[in-house]
Amino acid sequence: MIKFLFYLFLLVILIYVFKTRKDFIYFIPLFNVISDTSFSFFSGFSEVTILRALTLVVFIVLTFRSVILTKFWVYYLFISFICFLLVINSNEFEYSIKVYFQILIPFYIFIFSFQFLIHFIKLSVY
Repeated sequence: MIKFLFYLFLLVILIYVFKTRKDFIYFIPLFNVISDTSFSFFSGFSEVTILRALTLVVFIVLTFRSVILTKFWVYYLFISFICFLLVINSNEFEYSIKVYFQILIPFYIFIFSFQFLIHFIKLSVY
């Protein structure tokens, strides 16, 4: 029963991301807390962790167009590309792709959140 509730929660959140796009940024901390509780009910590399990553990747892809691209984005994309090359050449592909997403998803969420806050502060000051 509890596993069904986690699947239902992730499905609702995925639909919410598609509908609200940028407004999901307010919900990310609560989403992460609820998703982290699933680790006591599922194994480490289960469907719930994949769905959580998928939800965050969908959020990143949908909000990428609205992020103001600065000169630092070249470095972020370069780091992502280097990590991707390391994953492709790895002997343990499944584990490498898991670690790749564990590193890059929070990396990009931090970048989006930081730029969102900078933009929000600029709007409130003027």
